[in-house]
Amino acid sequence: MALESGTTLAELSKVDPPASDLLSQADDHLRLVKQVLKDQFPGVLGDGYAIAITTNEEELNYVTGVTAPIQGQITANAAAIALVDAILPPGTRMVFHQAACPVGWTQDVTVDNRLARVSGTTGATEGGTDDPFSVVHNHSTGSHVLTEGEMPSHNHNDGLAHQFGFPSYYGAVTLIDLSVGVRDAASGTQNRSALTSSTGGGAAHDHGATGNAAHEPLYTDFIVCVRD
Repeated sequence: MALESGTTLAELSKVDPPASDLLSQADDHLRLVKQVLKDQFPGVLGDGYAIAITTNEEELNYVTGVTAPIQGQITANAAAIALVDAILPPGTRMVFHQAACPVGWTQDVTVDNRLARVSGTTGATEGGTDDPFSVVHNHSTGSHVLTEGEMPSHNHNDGLAHQFGFPSYYGAVTLIDLSVGVRDAASGTQNRSALTSSTGGGAAHDHGATGNAAHEPLYTDFIVCVRD
């Protein structure tokens, strides 16, 4: 048959040349295959690879999906990484409002159940002993016995005046008897205020301010991540 033609590997036929071709045509087929290989793998000088390719098929498969020169992409990415490193160097800690850290960051799980406090001195310090979100308060006011000085000023006079008659032979002299009041001899009367009896046992009393309360404010969880 006539010599096949082609410039790419895809154009070469796996069944040519047939067994019926003359032996004298074999060299033409060999020359065609070598030319296609050189065209498909031109190398730096355009005449085929000048050095052996040592990569294997697994390594070559990593370039799957590449649509632009790899070195250009590496250079661009290196510049972007350098910019990020200048702004956020490794070890930088940031707060994220999401469930997990971004790629290239590791969560600091030691920062847990804490309130954030802005400090004018040193950061990354911790303090306090109580749970900031579950606050239970029990309050009671103790009893107290009032002393005499703590009582309001008062008396027990019932405001009733009692008059008693006395013989006129007392004359015009007024006699004072502290136990019963004032006696007026001229009028023959005695004025006396009746006193009520005292009561009370001096027992302690409370102020009714006893109770407990739980305070659980609404919150949103954040995580602290460290750049790798």
